[in-house]
Amino acid sequence: MNPSRWLCPLVVVLVTDAGVAPAWEDHLLVVTSWDGAGSCAVVELDDPWVATVDVEPVSPNAVVRLFFDLYYVVNEPTATVQVIDPATTDTIAEYSVGVGSSPRDILLVDRQTAWVSRYSSCHLLKIDPADGTTLGSVDLCPLADADGLPEMGMMARDGDHLFVQVRRLDPSFHPVPPSYLAVVDLTSDTLVDVDPQQAGMQGIVLSELLPSFKMHIDDVGRRLYVTTPGSPAEWGTGGIDQVDLDTLQSVGFLTTEAQIPLHMGPFVMVSEIKGYVVTHTDIVLSSHLVPFSRITGEALGDETYMTLGAVESMAFDPQTSQLYYPELSDGGVVVVDADADVVLTPLPIDVGGTPRDLVVARFGAIFSDGFESGDTSSWSAATP
Repeated sequence: MNPSRWLCPLVVVLVTDAGVAPAWEDHLLVVTSWDGAGSCAVVELDDPWVATVDVEPVSPNAVVRLFFDLYYVVNEPTATVQVIDPATTDTIAEYSVGVGSSPRDILLVDRQTAWVSRYSSCHLLKIDPADGTTLGSVDLCPLADADGLPEMGMMARDGDHLFVQVRRLDPSFHPVPPSYLAVVDLTSDTLVDVDPQQAGMQGIVLSELLPSFKMHIDDVGRRLYVTTPGSPAEWGTGGIDQVDLDTLQSVGFLTTEAQIPLHMGPFVMVSEIKGYVVTHTDIVLSSHLVPFSRITGEALGDETYMTLGAVESMAFDPQTSQLYYPELSDGGVVVVDADADVVLTPLPIDVGGTPRDLVVARFGAIFSDGFESGDTSSWSAATP
């Protein structure tokens, strides 16, 4: 493949040979960056976690999602979505979602419908995920601050409701209170007013500012969890916020930066009673992986791992209870036994660059047990 191919946002590339034998079975996909370029690595899911690097070029600032047995890579610098076949890691399509729109996330409702959040646009974009054809949009401007942009982030889905992070940043990139989750009704493609008693359009008001990173939906507990670290100038005020999926209201923090000190980053839930959260320092930028109780919100012992740099994503495999965590200083990935809080890899797995995002692909099982929508963000302990 041509390493510069991802720089052409309007080109659609199709694979015509449907008879190619699969090259990869179940695996971890890692999107990486190095020296101004981006790539993908495939890592086997069993010890010794053999990695194959540089299997397909992507942008140097990308996120990856898995829906219906296909990868969708959101390339923020080129404002494109790149569709990759996990079996071969070949790009089968690539299309623009609006020049300069700074896309942040994609979520597929079904095989014909996807939504793309765009940081530099008011319009949440509805597309055909096969070729990027525009199917519509929803205007989130009613939730914006005075500069007119809502600054969208990550998304999650619960049934007919799509949730979109709304950060509300001023021109100096300071958050303007409050921060919201926008709620979109997928049956009518309209913005939901979660509090009709107030004048104007209302989103879900979050407990703190700057909703960030991947969210998690617990179908059984009827909760959505989202990191709200708060203003960078006010350390210690943030946490993991809880939203009641039935009332569409925040019910307060699950855990806070008072309980687990330092600035909160991404998290994963590994069981009904346990999760892991990353905390960040800023004097010397570093990331600390900490297990915590979903019952009390308190840390469960000391940190499990630390790396220099800001970790923004990790991946959990419920089948093996293994957590894949970026090692940014060495350009690798470490594997953590999430039951025992033990690092299993004696050295980080070399993935050929700095890990930016990770996703576990297990074919044939990932969309069963309530996952026909393909939305893997709604995994819970009761529906792995």
